[in-house]
Amino acid sequence: MGKIFATKKEEISQSWFDVFSFGHFLKGFLTFIAVYVFLGSIELKIDYYSYSLIAVILGSLLFEIIENNFLAKLKYTGIRDSFQNSQMDVIFDTIGGLFAWFVLCNWCF
Repeated sequence: MGKIFATKKEEISQSWFDVFSFGHFLKGFLTFIAVYVFLGSIELKIDYYSYSLIAVILGSLLFEIIENNFLAKLKYTGIRDSFQNSQMDVIFDTIGGLFAWFVLCNWCF
């Protein structure tokens, strides 16, 4: 099952939470903002918030698949993430996207 928090270098990518967890939150936040701004610039008649969150989730899932299958084989990332770590990475990306949604709805517009 693995450890909850990575406290040693060799536990990174194998525990539920590691030093990259905040980075995934930030990636989700920034991806949401970027997709929202892009969709707003092309003026589609859609719900920008929902499509931006969907893009965050799908992008995160795609990134985890690429990172743990293709990049790990090339030894670019070193070791493959545990399944629990990959799940938490996607969850942190999603939470970052939800936080961006909250910020845009309540403080920006």
